[in-house]
Amino acid sequence: MNIAIVGAGIGGIATAGRLAKAGHRVIVFEKNEKPGGRAAVIERDGFRFDTGPTLFLMPDVWRETFSALGERMEDHLELIHLDPTYRVHFHDGTRLDLSYRLPFMREQLDAIEPGSFERFLNFMAEGYKHYQLSLEKFVGRNFYSLLDYFAPQNLPLLFQLKALTKHAANTRRYFRDPRLLAAFSFQNMYLGLSPYDAPATFSLLQYTELGDGVWFPKGGLYRPIETLAAIAEGLGVRFEYGTPVRRIQVNGRRAEGVVLEDGTLVKADVVVANADLPYVYANLLPEDGSAAKLMRKKFTSSALMFYWGVKGEKSPEILHHNVFLADNEYKPSFDKIFEELTLPETPSFYVNAPSRTDSSFAPADGDGLMILVPVGHLDENKPQDWAALRDRARRFVIERLESIGVKDLGRRILFEETMGPPEYLRTLNLAKGSAFGLSHNFMQVGYLRPHNRHARYGNLYFAGASTHPGTGLPIVLLSAKLTTERILKEQVWDSCYRLSYRYGNCSGCPTDKVMRLRRVFRRLFLTLFAAFLSPLDRFWRYPMIAPTTLPWESRLLSLAHEGVEQLTLPPIATLDSHLLERAYQACEQITRQHSRTFYLASGLLPKEKRQAARALYAFCRVSDDIVDRSLHGGRLDELNAWRARALSAHPSDADLVALAWADTRARFSIPTRYAEQLLDGVASDLTKSRYQTFDELAAYAYGVASTVGLMAMHIIGFRGSEAVPYAIKLGVALQLTNILRDVGEDWRNGRLYLPQEDLQLFGLSEADIAAGKVTPAWRKFMRFQIDRVRRLYAESWPGIALLDPDGRFAIAAAADLYEAILEDIEAHDYDVFTRRAHLSAWGKLRRLPGIWLKTQALEDVTVWYE
Repeated sequence: MNIAIVGAGIGGIATAGRLAKAGHRVIVFEKNEKPGGRAAVIERDGFRFDTGPTLFLMPDVWRETFSALGERMEDHLELIHLDPTYRVHFHDGTRLDLSYRLPFMREQLDAIEPGSFERFLNFMAEGYKHYQLSLEKFVGRNFYSLLDYFAPQNLPLLFQLKALTKHAANTRRYFRDPRLLAAFSFQNMYLGLSPYDAPATFSLLQYTELGDGVWFPKGGLYRPIETLAAIAEGLGVRFEYGTPVRRIQVNGRRAEGVVLEDGTLVKADVVVANADLPYVYANLLPEDGSAAKLMRKKFTSSALMFYWGVKGEKSPEILHHNVFLADNEYKPSFDKIFEELTLPETPSFYVNAPSRTDSSFAPADGDGLMILVPVGHLDENKPQDWAALRDRARRFVIERLESIGVKDLGRRILFEETMGPPEYLRTLNLAKGSAFGLSHNFMQVGYLRPHNRHARYGNLYFAGASTHPGTGLPIVLLSAKLTTERILKEQVWDSCYRLSYRYGNCSGCPTDKVMRLRRVFRRLFLTLFAAFLSPLDRFWRYPMIAPTTLPWESRLLSLAHEGVEQLTLPPIATLDSHLLERAYQACEQITRQHSRTFYLASGLLPKEKRQAARALYAFCRVSDDIVDRSLHGGRLDELNAWRARALSAHPSDADLVALAWADTRARFSIPTRYAEQLLDGVASDLTKSRYQTFDELAAYAYGVASTVGLMAMHIIGFRGSEAVPYAIKLGVALQLTNILRDVGEDWRNGRLYLPQEDLQLFGLSEADIAAGKVTPAWRKFMRFQIDRVRRLYAESWPGIALLDPDGRFAIAAAADLYEAILEDIEAHDYDVFTRRAHLSAWGKLRRLPGIWLKTQALEDVTVWYE
């Protein structure tokens, strides 16, 4: 298809790249001289400023976009994890440095409001729940009808997501001090919303900052824009800069193309508008009342922006991200912005100083500060005096910064660039000068938000902040994904229908009506069958989200890629077939004896892969057993001898496990380095019995478990390197499950894997572990640990779709059945001292239909993108 896109904002760029990757011819028309839209850059006198967004959030969404374009994000962007994420300054001079380090947060929060740390953990847990459900059920999917949106299964989500509760009111359930109420609700302003109007669902914003983390791409937030545009160009996308579009040409119920400012008509099979949606309806399409209807909707706030090149030293009081809150006049300040559409008497504001992280943003003897002061959007009924408001905001910010120790700021400003609502309207065509587009109240989200396809013109689509799902860079990337998905689905169906109508034959097409009916009836049958046999609450436990990448995960990814980079395969050993059969039978016996769960899960594989999976298990089992026979390093020589045999391409005929393992490694091209890393991890049990931090424990879990997953991927078959992070997550989750259920047994064997910092955080010590009693503190500790493990399981689940189809069910079963051990721990009041949690044989069998149904859904998703 020939596709024309209006606007080269990030939504237009990502949509163009995805469509080009799918094999279509794409041309993008942009009125400005560079891509980015709201995300632009100012460079002057050695200073550089990102003029748009400055927070790099939800890296998993960015990573998925790069992957969809056939690239690895890590190959293009150098991401720096910021900690603290930012510094919050309150009106009384106190401050709060927000961080993912829990002991640090506990110290600060309890100093402001004693006892608030525990409530903070609960608040973050709720934010994670809202993030997970929103991404899976609302933000990350298309809605094709009102019934699709208000389906019976979605109605409980109104209460689970607290969509009918205001964010400010919900935050008061967790914090009483006005400073903390402000610190954990102002993030609504990222979306141009007041916490007194926004639904409590948006507690997910706090989670994205402290759970997924705040990152900074070296070079600034404009660097990803440039990078994605370059990738899209490499895929064949043609960008025409400095080329405004006068109108979208329509005829009947279809768009025929776009008319440029010079009158040229560029025909297209599909048109995508990435310009601000109200502008598109008002200026690019025939008048039909839609533009006026959009203008009556609720809009977000705007902002007064200042870009200051400052001479002299960089103040240590200013971090990379800084927020100054009028917590003493919190609600009145929002009333001024959203009701009176003006500047509050005591404004809150944000300061971005990227040179703290990247020195290229300012000269050595200077500092670059970007200031954002929230303000109301343009008021058509009562025009504001923007010059006066801008001067007042400027004076207030300078005085406030000087009050915290930024010396003589007013006299040190070398130059100033500004932007406000009038400029947003004039230069970016943003309706009402609203910096963030349409608001996100209950009546303007999901299906109730303007749709990403025009109601009349069936081949005209929209991508960007004012259409579904909403504003913010990662959310607009999701908009591009959903719009592309819809184009490929609907336009392929239209083409198929026209061919079928013309030629009377559509044999083999996936959208053939007969095939569609078959799928409907098959899914209905599977659902009823699984509902009869499986616990209903396990049907769709795992959300379809990509994994986050925290610092510990980045380190493990480096280890995993090291395994591939140092790939050394042994020559294929020539073995007697009868001897080889005996070797695999020995591995099968070891698997059956030591792990009924893995034996059951691997039994779901085809024969050759089943044998190989059990050879892998036997290799790991023998390695473990050598170490477990001695807790004091006495078996190191034996382990080294086993290492030599296990990594040999020609082991002795008497060593059946080594023989089967050598054949498996050669047959499935398993990197030798992964086996070495596993042996190193197992060997660490001979020298280390305590772990100070979770990062240390995760590294251990990688060595003894994630490596198993990475080797298993080669046996199962997988689509590409994008599967690696998921395998790492699943391995860590499986090992942490083992650790949680074996606390008592490990303690009796002289080991304690639980992170010491976590124990201290909940007021526990090794004496408490030795006592083996379930106390309130222990219950809280275990709930915290189990929640963390479940998140890892949830994030690893989408990776199963990247495995070969004949292996998905087996891996899904292994993950799901192992995760069920956590339920058994909960069911027995977290007693892991006197009993070993497990899942009964019937419990395993009754879960299999539901697991199979979930993998069938994964298969459909995978086929769709193939």
